[in-house]
Amino acid sequence: MNLSSPPFPPLAPAAPGSAPLLFALSGPSGSGKTELICRLVAHWRLASRRVAIIKHTHHTPRPDTPGKDTWRFREAGAALVGLASPGLLVLSQTFPDDPPLAAILRRLPPGIDLIVLEGYKSSPVPKLVLVPEGRLPEEFQEWPRVVGYVSDRQVPAPGPVFGRNQVADIAAFILSRAAPAW
Repeated sequence: MNLSSPPFPPLAPAAPGSAPLLFALSGPSGSGKTELICRLVAHWRLASRRVAIIKHTHHTPRPDTPGKDTWRFREAGAALVGLASPGLLVLSQTFPDDPPLAAILRRLPPGIDLIVLEGYKSSPVPKLVLVPEGRLPEEFQEWPRVVGYVSDRQVPAPGPVFGRNQVADIAAFILSRAAPAW
């Protein structure tokens, strides 16, 4: 096990019209996925990469406040509700079950270089698994397409292991192992 990573060459931002890259960061609740993704996004932003994040949750979040207009539109049966304000556009669509990942990817705007999934542990997308204290990588061996791990302790793993603070190394590794989104 090695907490350092081999060098991975940086990639140029995606050419206009080309498919963005797709990668997942998975792990149990509280393992630090959101914090690491925020640090990675800040790193890629400095390199002028446009990153989209899609978070999967087993909870049914309500993106709007009960009684407010957007909530009322959804309750009335709108299939899609949009909320626009200076500098922000939020589109919320209703699905009977989990929206299929392919349907979500088709709705992304052009010009995205990288799509990072938070969660999606069962997806066939290449992924890094965040291994929290007290857990071992072998607990996640049934998840498809695990290409590496993130842990701040020595863990026996069948792939590279990065420390949480190796943001530049993790970012480069993700770009080297990400799959085309379509």
